[in-house]
Amino acid sequence: MNQIPDECRRLEKAVNIYNRHKVLVTSTTRILNYDLGFAKEQWQQHPTSQFWRRTVVRCTCAFVEGLLGLLKRFSQQTAEYFDVELSKEDIEVITESRECVENGLTRTKPAYMQFRDNVKKTFAVYAKAHGIFFNIDYGCSGYKDLLDTFELRHRLMHPKDQSDLEVNDKAMGKVVQGGDWFHRTLDDVLQKCEARMPWASQE
Repeated sequence: MNQIPDECRRLEKAVNIYNRHKVLVTSTTRILNYDLGFAKEQWQQHPTSQFWRRTVVRCTCAFVEGLLGLLKRFSQQTAEYFDVELSKEDIEVITESRECVENGLTRTKPAYMQFRDNVKKTFAVYAKAHGIFFNIDYGCSGYKDLLDTFELRHRLMHPKDQSDLEVNDKAMGKVVQGGDWFHRTLDDVLQKCEARMPWASQE
């Protein structure tokens, strides 16, 4: 008797979750993409400018970290909707914190991850929250270029010598390729996860 109303309520909940997530992803992507696009445009107009090269690096990394952060934020609520039980490690990835006991007291501490682990675990938890699993090619050059880009950003932010602030042509090529890999992979992940929403099977 209550099957149809229950299904309607479940669909309404899914729509609300999806809409909130899409608004945040769309608005965040638009802002960060604008920053990155403007920086790239200036770099193309002034190709030898170290300032704009460094700015492209920073904007690329900001886009990646910003979107990974949103995926983490959405994962727990999405998992609850799909009745997926997240592990303790999954929760640590999402919250970027872990509980530990010191002198008999439970404390919450930051759970730092290396960037390579952050990318892999965030995508994995987000997919798991939707009740699916799929392979991502982490053996390709694009992913390696993304890792190199974040190493470069770290060097720019923590220079030990003046030469650490210089970004050469080869490094810029990796920045562009690494950023493109992340954009493609993110789009693929979002599309596969959206296909799990209840209305997708009705299309």
